[in-house]
Amino acid sequence: MKWPLGRIVDTHPGADGIVRVVTVRTACEVRVNSDSGGAEDFEPTVPVTDALRSCPAADEEFSGYANEVGEAFRPVVPARVVAYSYAIAFGYVFADTADKSTKMIRQDGRPRSVAIATGDAILWQTFASVIIPGYTINRISAFTGRGVKKFGRVLPSFVGKGITVAVALCCIPIIVSPIDHMLYRYVM
Repeated sequence: MKWPLGRIVDTHPGADGIVRVVTVRTACEVRVNSDSGGAEDFEPTVPVTDALRSCPAADEEFSGYANEVGEAFRPVVPARVVAYSYAIAFGYVFADTADKSTKMIRQDGRPRSVAIATGDAILWQTFASVIIPGYTINRISAFTGRGVKKFGRVLPSFVGKGITVAVALCCIPIIVSPIDHMLYRYVM
């Protein structure tokens, strides 16, 4: 059985004041459980319509991976290109934060709820889309580059750099899920 990761976004106390029903947001939908208490009773109620984080991934979401691509190409491009890739990734972070804030203003409108949604979105996206993946790809690229230099002394420089870029690019899809799971587990 596969359990999707989710976050409780609302509680629904009964007449006696005891919470037996909760609303849970997963990556793809909002679910409300019935009051029978079984986890299998969670029913999808509202698909999540998210301009930047939809299921399957929207094209805009890929801009959040720009810094990982920049880090992968670091051995063969000028440093300013890597800096631009971080600017694109942070653009995604700010756009997602604005989207979440706007939705919370429409949904709840209370300043505290809006502040929490805004803080959650900017922190989550900064860590999950920029800092941790960028650092991880940077280290993979550096480690691969050192290994290629050490063990591939007969290779021309451009081939070694090409191998380093290829390894780093291949690692990008592999690192995304473990990073998200780690952040859900230890941060959220």
